[in-house]
Amino acid sequence: MEINLAESLWPRVPVRGPYNGRMKVTVKFFASLRERIGQDRTEVEVGDASRVRDVWRAVADWEPDARVLAAVNARHAPLDAAVADGDEVAFFPPVTGG
Repeated sequence: MEINLAESLWPRVPVRGPYNGRMKVTVKFFASLRERIGQDRTEVEVGDASRVRDVWRAVADWEPDARVLAAVNARHAPLDAAVADGDEVAFFPPVTGG
């Protein structure tokens, strides 16, 4: 009888859902960014250690400038803030007035 030590030493861990190192994030665009992107909302898959900036790169073909504002789950967030599976990330231009 042959014994597979790798299988006998490590407990099997149940996998919850189709985890593949990726996560789904809902993305919203407002004002002039919505017009430039061409849509107001989309859903993207990003890596499991992604930041807001990575979400931007998944949907836009240009780098955001320092004036682009972001929010994660309706709270202001810097572009280097972490995102999690199921988060909603919103991008909007700075508000001006006068």
